[in-house]
Amino acid sequence: QLGLGDPMPISSKNMLGLGDLLDEVVKYFPDEWINEAGNDVTDDAIEYCLPLIQGEQVLRYKNGMPIHYILHQALPRKKDN
Repeated sequence: QLGLGDPMPISSKNMLGLGDLLDEVVKYFPDEWINEAGNDVTDDAIEYCLPLIQGEQVLRYKNGMPIHYILHQALPRKKDN
């Protein structure tokens, strides 16, 4: 078990389940990161979240399978005691 909780089905194409996902996220979002009007987030929230969501992952593939890790040098082997 990964300890990540129950899976939540969503579809961004059909906009299904996104409200449920947002409800779960808001539970853990600090109140001080919501602006006074309650309709936006503060600069502190953006500063914290931006590194988590910016950029695009470019996947590399080999024989139709994504390559997740590329080792540029061999890992040291453990010595038997």
